[in-house]
Amino acid sequence: MRYRYGSLRLLIEDKFQLTFKKVDRNLKTSYIPTNRQVKFYNHAHFGETEFPDMPEDVTNIYAGYLWEPLDNSRIYLVCPDGNRILWNIELVEPQEQTIEATPNID
Repeated sequence: MRYRYGSLRLLIEDKFQLTFKKVDRNLKTSYIPTNRQVKFYNHAHFGETEFPDMPEDVTNIYAGYLWEPLDNSRIYLVCPDGNRILWNIELVEPQEQTIEATPNID
């Protein structure tokens, strides 16, 4: 876990750099296009000043929170590519399954 310049980032197995964002229905974030944000969305290397031990070939992803009224909020993992989205995965809570055993009456 890294925190710098007001940004929390998680490095996952030296392959993914994860940050957290609020998203709209198109899974897009609203952000001010600073140099740091543009680099993140375009998967550019941040350089030694950002995180000195960051591998150069990490894939940037964000956990996007889509707020919906009536408790239908959802969370997605999203891989941006500039202004596009390469892929997304909705994280769903596992549903409890109840299995009832019925006696076998012969």
